[in-house]
Amino acid sequence: MINRYQRAPKPVYDNLRKLAEGVKDYFVLTTNVDHQFQLAGFDKKRLFYTQGDYGLWQCSRPCHRRTYDNEETVKQMWAEQR
Repeated sequence: MINRYQRAPKPVYDNLRKLAEGVKDYFVLTTNVDHQFQLAGFDKKRLFYTQGDYGLWQCSRPCHRRTYDNEETVKQMWAEQR
């Protein structure tokens, strides 16, 4: 939950997005897996995460290439912690 769905505690990514406003053709290549660029409002079609995405699950066996969004499940698990 903390590593994917909570916003960064400082406005660094918001400041970067403001710098990119009005730039017609930008692309972000990042090693971050926490999606802070997307949470700050960057267009996800213009982002590439070289080390993966904490927001996606895949099969434990490599039986296909499909991934699964985990936001709903992670948030439910977070709420059920004791």
